Amino acid sequence: MRSASVLGFSILFVSVFWVWGCGANTENQNSDETSSDTDTDTDSDSDSDTDTDSDTDTDTDSDTDTDTDTDTDTDSDTDTDTDSDTDTDSDSDTDTDADTDSDSDTDTDSDTDTDTDSDTDTDTDTDTDTDSDTDTDTDADRGYPEFLGAGCDVTFGEYGTENPNLPNPFEFNDGSKVSTMEEWECRRAEIKKDLEEYEVGPKPEPPDVTATYTGGTLNVTVKTDAGQISLTSRISGTGGDCLIIGTPASSLGSLGCKTMNFTESQVMLNDHMSSRGDPNDPYFKVYPALWEEALNGSEQSVGTSAIGSYSAWAWGVSRLIDGLELTQAQHGMDLSRIGVTGCSYGGKMALWAGALDERIALTIAHESGGGGAPAWRTSEDYPRDVEDIDSTNWAWFKDSMQTREPHKLPHDHHELVAMVAPRAFLGLPGDPGNAWLGPESAAKSITAAREVWKAMGIEDHAGMTVHNNGGGHCSPSDKQKAAAQAFVDRFLLGIESTNTDIMDAGSANPDVSGVVDWTLTPIN
Repeated sequence: MRSASVLGFSILFVSVFWVWGCGANTENQNSDETSSDTDTDTDSDSDSDTDTDSDTDTDTDSDTDTDTDTDTDTDSDTDTDTDSDTDTDSDSDTDTDADTDSDSDTDTDSDTDTDTDSDTDTDTDTDTDTDSDTDTDTDADRGYPEFLGAGCDVTFGEYGTENPNLPNPFEFNDGSKVSTMEEWECRRAEIKKDLEEYEVGPKPEPPDVTATYTGGTLNVTVKTDAGQISLTSRISGTGGDCLIIGTPASSLGSLGCKTMNFTESQVMLNDHMSSRGDPNDPYFKVYPALWEEALNGSEQSVGTSAIGSYSAWAWGVSRLIDGLELTQAQHGMDLSRIGVTGCSYGGKMALWAGALDERIALTIAHESGGGGAPAWRTSEDYPRDVEDIDSTNWAWFKDSMQTREPHKLPHDHHELVAMVAPRAFLGLPGDPGNAWLGPESAAKSITAAREVWKAMGIEDHAGMTVHNNGGGHCSPSDKQKAAAQAFVDRFLLGIESTNTDIMDAGSANPDVSGVVDWTLTPIN
């Protein structure tokens, strides 16, 4: 009998031990961090077996979970960094411990569950986030090299409000004022939106570009999903470590730098006489959606209502600069020293290229006429026959521009000139005796634009020399040549001591008191 009792007790002890072991085993398998140790432990154990069941359940779950989340996060984001690491780790460990074991086990079940789960969760999230972002959403670095303000949240201004004066370049369309260089980047972006909406259509972001440079010739291939085109230009001259791009050629010579010419027909043809665009232009092979036939004036013209030549040509100059960047190891030039210049329709082209590409260090607009440096308003108000908004070449601009009233535009071309700031600009208006080119309108526009450089404390980065009386078109005067050389010496050749504080209006009247009703706002 005693042996049978001992044997029964042993079997009972082993059974309990086995059940307890299985329960412990199950619990250890349950360590995948839901570990919800609610310990319902139904142990209804009606036996008075105090069954201390010392389920200490240390559940080491050594989840130190340091979760260092270093998140250096240099991103220019607002960094709300909500760190959603809620780490619920509710250790619910339901651990039902199916010990139904109806023993009345007081079951102290000391399941102390120390659950070292050392989830110290230091979550250091150091988030150094150097991001000095005051988060005014003006960070210039959200764009790309040719247009740093591309990420600014801006839109074009409203057309239709009569304003006889040149609009305030220091004022956003919502009435707020520019006071910092970061804000100026966004103001430039807003002016660009106005120009695109009312004058030339969009200049697309950089597409896929490849390039080679051999024997002095740069070959650039531009691809989009729609197709591809090629641009070619030869670099010539033996000048200093700088480059002047002629649009399509320089009327001023090399001025001590190497030169290359932009052949505009490789992007879009130029027909002075008929003002007709061509749907077969190379540009529409890569951007076919920008071809849209339009009616211009009283005659039908194969133009486009979506794009103007000056947007496409500026885009083409930028693609040449892309090619120069890709082949710098071959040609070895300093690409921080690029200038652009042209005369007449090429003077417009130079200004648009320089205004829309921030990699161009110096822009020289020679006798650019209507659509260039002269403001539309002051040309419209001039009593003589001037190239104004309804008499310039139709194909150069969006068709709709021909119907615009200059005084109702939210912008004007003193702001196109000002978009070059803080980089260097030199305007060379034509002979005041040749009213068509709007030299007096240009003189007023450049004078007004120069206030932006003055606000930045660099007034001598913008200048002007009007042609001497009697000079021929695109034949620069001696004064103009001297001014151009001074700007090249300082801003491309790096001769810092050169005086570029040059504002010579000749016999043109540069007084803006009748067309400017604003004052400059310092830009820091």
